[in-house]
Amino acid sequence: MWIQRSEETNSEPDRRIGLPAQDEQNAPFPRSRALQFMIRLAKRWQLSLPLLLFLEAHRPLRFLVGQTLVVAAPVASLLGFDDLEVWAAVLDDEDALLHLRQALEAAACQDGTAS
Repeated sequence: MWIQRSEETNSEPDRRIGLPAQDEQNAPFPRSRALQFMIRLAKRWQLSLPLLLFLEAHRPLRFLVGQTLVVAAPVASLLGFDDLEVWAAVLDDEDALLHLRQALEAAACQDGTAS
């Protein structure tokens, strides 16, 4: 199934997690939009610091959670959760996680000074 999607987007599959390489232009919910969505929600609810602590504490489980999302994605898409593959790709991408961590640290500093 992922081979067909890879051929449609003319990109090499990401063999680390069994997903097609992320195409930011054509993806329905690209990684950068997923990260911005998470950062925006964390800022709105002022949960930047708890989310940052959660991500750091569960770093060793990142691979297992990412693979679980890949396995659960077909069933979840039937239930309307179409972006699990993107979150699995985010968990596998060190640069994306670094960007998320830096944005959450900045938001946590802003939350601390605003209170």
